[in-house]
Amino acid sequence: MRLETIKKKRNAVEKFLKNDVADLLMNGLDYNAYSRAEGLLMEQRRTACYDLIEQFCDSISKHISVMQKQSECPEECREAVQSLIYAAADLLICPNCVISGPYLPRNMETP
Repeated sequence: MRLETIKKKRNAVEKFLKNDVADLLMNGLDYNAYSRAEGLLMEQRRTACYDLIEQFCDSISKHISVMQKQSECPEECREAVQSLIYAAADLLICPNCVISGPYLPRNMETP
């Protein structure tokens, strides 16, 4: 799955940045270390977003049979569907499978 590959890459970047911050601090380059620490925080936030996306995907996949049978999106899946639509456009999770209004079945569009 592409999401797992992205998470592995993010973890590697985080590990590199942590080591880089530690090295900079040991060498007395505090200003540079703080700049790297900001980058590390951004990466950690992004990783947390990918974790949420994975949870939303799991939620939707558990309810997919119900979603196909109902005339509208079930309440327990609305947040997941809306969040994935937003995340797909914002984070470009999967550029070749971006979910957007015209591509959703009429019964999956949320009010």
